[in-house]
Amino acid sequence: MARIAAAPDTWMPLWIGAYLANTLHLNRAQHGSYMSLIMACWKAGGRLPANDATLATIAKCSDREWKAERATFAAFFDVDPEWWTHPRVMTELAKAAAFMERQSQNGAKGGRPRKPTETQTKPKPEPKPIPQKTTSPSPSPTPSRGEPLLGSPPEDQESCPIAARATGLGADAHDIIARIAAKKRMPE
Repeated sequence: MARIAAAPDTWMPLWIGAYLANTLHLNRAQHGSYMSLIMACWKAGGRLPANDATLATIAKCSDREWKAERATFAAFFDVDPEWWTHPRVMTELAKAAAFMERQSQNGAKGGRPRKPTETQTKPKPEPKPIPQKTTSPSPSPTPSRGEPLLGSPPEDQESCPIAARATGLGADAHDIIARIAAKKRMPE
């Protein structure tokens, strides 16, 4: 739903699909006249006085044009001896008035009503216990305290090229890692 920024007499919803479906038979001048009649009807609260001179002026028609087009425009209104009433305009004005009333009530309460959050509407579920993972013995031995995490590099990488390629590290990198690991060791 579109936001309404001011009183209903300063704006008017136009349902384009409904308008076009009902007015495809109108020519350009008739569209203009009919829109003028609808807008005046909206501003006047949904009905216009059944006075041909007034209606011709609103529709921007000469007396001769109004006489020729009156029946075309009357088909869109409920016509009685005193008033031309537009049913769709009346419906939309009622919706607008209800909306404005809700806005006014919300304003008196301090603003828009807040939608309840999930925490306000639903009780918090109890936290589920985290299942303890059972550790299975790992296939590779775990270094004990005091051993470097990656093991020590081979003394001569030439003698152990597979180990050097497998770790992807050279002897210098192994030395740096071993020193960092030694610094992080806790005193016993």
